[in-house]
Amino acid sequence: MTTTKTPKSCYSTPPRPAYRTGRGQGMRRLISHLEERDKNLSWLAAKIGKSRQAVSAWDEVPPKHLRKIRAHTGLSAQELRPDLFK
Repeated sequence: MTTTKTPKSCYSTPPRPAYRTGRGQGMRRLISHLEERDKNLSWLAAKIGKSRQAVSAWDEVPPKHLRKIRAHTGLSAQELRPDLFK
């Protein structure tokens, strides 16, 4: 009886970091704000009526969601989207 070994690389993939490259300054600020309050993107997604996957895919906070996110986090629009206020 022969057994095949599964390559170790399948099991040793590190988790994807929250601060992946490509995230904008506002999104990084949002994630750190949530972490300081023991919250995460899943919590935020539930509050604004989006899926966790959709929120995790954002590189920048979409302008149409600024009002809802501000209401739940207390962050200003300038903190969430500094590029819109230059």
